[in-house]
Amino acid sequence: MILPALGILAGVLLGIADSRILVLTTQKALKKEREQAIALIRLSAAARLLGTFIALFVGVMVLGGVAFMLMVVAFIVMRSIMLIVSAKNARRGPI
Repeated sequence: MILPALGILAGVLLGIADSRILVLTTQKALKKEREQAIALIRLSAAARLLGTFIALFVGVMVLGGVAFMLMVVAFIVMRSIMLIVSAKNARRGPI
């Protein structure tokens, strides 16, 4: 009973962390020159991708089938929610 809850919690935290890294990287990239911004975004994308794959790999090894699937679903849901929130905030302008 505890493993599915841990899977959901891990997915939510992974989704929030991934979105937050994306937002912070974008904010820093907007303050840099074009070439530096492109390099920063590429590095951030590679780090986020690697971090997500590592977290999912550890999740499947530790949690097992059902809890891992709940982790993946929670991650997808959180990323979707955070993207919608970011899009709404972008329409309003800078905070």
